[in-house]
Amino acid sequence: MRGVHLRNLGVIGFISALLLCLWGNAAFAQEKGLALEVVLDSSGSMVDNDPKRLSIFAGMIFLDVLSDHTTVGIETMRRGRYTLSDYQAAGAARSKARKALSELRFDGGTDCAGPLGLAAKKLTTDPNTKALLFLSDGMCPIRPEQVEALDKAVSDLKAAGIQVFSVGLFDDAATANEDPERDLKLLASATNGEYFRAKEAADLPGVFATILARLVGSEATPLTVSESKIKADVDSYVLDASLILTSDKPIRVTRAVGPDAKSLALPLGRAPFETKEDQYYLSTQSVGSAHYTVIRLQNPTAGEWEFLVDSAGQVNGLLIQNYGLNPRLYAASTGAETLEVKDTGVPKFGAQEIEVGMVLLDPDGAQIQDQEFLKRVVATLEATGPDGKSMALSPQLGADGRLKAMNAFPAEGVWTLNGRARMKSGLNKGAESRSFEITRVELKVANADAIDFGEVKAGELSGEHEIDLEGSTILSSSDLEILTGESGLSLEPSRAQIAPGNLKFKIRLKTSEAHEGGEVQSTLSIGLLGAESGPAKVEIPYSVRIVPLTFWERWGDLIIQILAATLAILFLIFLIHGFLSPHDFPPDARINWGNSLDRLDKNRSVIREIAGARRGFRRNAQLRIGGPKSFLASGAEAAVIEAVGENQMVIRASEGAELKKVNKFDPKKETVVEGGTTGLHAGEIYKVGELFFRVQ
Repeated sequence: MRGVHLRNLGVIGFISALLLCLWGNAAFAQEKGLALEVVLDSSGSMVDNDPKRLSIFAGMIFLDVLSDHTTVGIETMRRGRYTLSDYQAAGAARSKARKALSELRFDGGTDCAGPLGLAAKKLTTDPNTKALLFLSDGMCPIRPEQVEALDKAVSDLKAAGIQVFSVGLFDDAATANEDPERDLKLLASATNGEYFRAKEAADLPGVFATILARLVGSEATPLTVSESKIKADVDSYVLDASLILTSDKPIRVTRAVGPDAKSLALPLGRAPFETKEDQYYLSTQSVGSAHYTVIRLQNPTAGEWEFLVDSAGQVNGLLIQNYGLNPRLYAASTGAETLEVKDTGVPKFGAQEIEVGMVLLDPDGAQIQDQEFLKRVVATLEATGPDGKSMALSPQLGADGRLKAMNAFPAEGVWTLNGRARMKSGLNKGAESRSFEITRVELKVANADAIDFGEVKAGELSGEHEIDLEGSTILSSSDLEILTGESGLSLEPSRAQIAPGNLKFKIRLKTSEAHEGGEVQSTLSIGLLGAESGPAKVEIPYSVRIVPLTFWERWGDLIIQILAATLAILFLIFLIHGFLSPHDFPPDARINWGNSLDRLDKNRSVIREIAGARRGFRRNAQLRIGGPKSFLASGAEAAVIEAVGENQMVIRASEGAELKKVNKFDPKKETVVEGGTTGLHAGEIYKVGELFFRVQ
């Protein structure tokens, strides 16, 4: 525990660090979540110590930057009315809490124990990572009942694992002859937190930011405004990115344009104003002469973004990127033992050299292997032995994307591995992962007799056989991989899951259809997924008699399927040919007809438009002259015109009818067509019975 003295960081510096930390908090909250309580001094002395109400300004930005799902509560020192904002999700609390902060009056005395005890009570049952920020500008009362109440609050905070980050707002005169920092230092040291000193209210923004940086971290990038525009590069693996603008005049962001050229037209409103959509959260607020706007982009596209800014004052900007970096610790044995990483348990561990490290998962749970990105990540590992002594490890980035270190662990017993991942750039301070224990896992087989799967037909499954691993050392649910050691043989399932109190599972042997048959004697290999050898792997002998398939049993179904498919194809070809191979009349072919040559040019029709004149299945197009299917209302069928090729037609006289060719210059000259069939030529005149006709 150490003291920190910060001065002259200014409002912009505060916002930069504050928002940096809060965005990192959002990233860490995916793993375990974050629960916060803020206790603000509302005593009368704050009127002189914080005249510009920068503690209120800080609290308002605090609320706007927090993830909607982060739980937060705000307490004050108003006796009997401690709670300023109920303990709930930041998204639900934001509007009312902001209003309550703006209306908070500085009056009354310094009551430390009351709000601290209430905050401890609210945080105690929360399963998430817990922290408390406590600000005071005076010494806590030393009356016996107050001292007792404060001691109890400190005890409750420590028991619940709540880190307290305390801030003392004192000038040099206040600390000359007394120790107002005593209780604040006690709070920090007793809860593994940290104490900070601010000599004046202007220091508060920087102090608040530093505290939040101790909790979590992400990347912060200062930005400058040029011609009412701000450009910012959004990185990969970012869950959300926030643009924070501050000014001495009202300020608004009117538009955001992404790297895909898609534009977000933002609603305009004067402070106080906030709105939330699926793609963004926007807040514009003012406290006295200080103004800010926060726009948080949800799942932004990586690349360059451009923001249009509207303000008459001096504008300062900051981009905060919330990376979805989820660290996962692991330990892998290089000797005869296989190790796992677990949350709980009391295992035994022998001295040996093992590989320990972490991988980073993206927001979708996939391992990040981008080497260029991982080079910008700093990973630290620390191992604490059973004697409580810790040693720092030096992880290096491997080609497989793992940040790993090889170390020997000399002490017998349980070692606790702690990991931290952070971005190198910006003001990032990193986010500590949860602690894990390196534990030894050992598998044993209760029914170690050889398994007889009996007689199994090739391509089929055997009966079920139970595997009992009673007596194994396993601390949590684990996946097993089971191998037969023989080609053509597999197991269903090939993987099984066991857990403490449930160490039995059933398997069935499956043989390949191509197996040649005969008796097989081999060994089942059962081990933790990824285990190479050692106590996390066991073997069980087995035997099986395989009956091979006959030729027809193996290939019969395939042969039938091939024949059926062939017949189906042939039938399809037959149908296609039947519909497409017959010839049709040319689309522009026309027929003229009449009972005399004078009437020939007065009756004309397009042949294809005449009913019954189109082609059919395996039948050329035909036009019948006479008969019941004729397009003319006449007697018995006299002739048929048929399409026999592309632009080719024949005319055929019906039985008992006579087909004649008529000279178009001398109608009296008629020539009988021998055989009653002839190729039909465009423009020629034909006669059958008393009917003249011509096809063109």
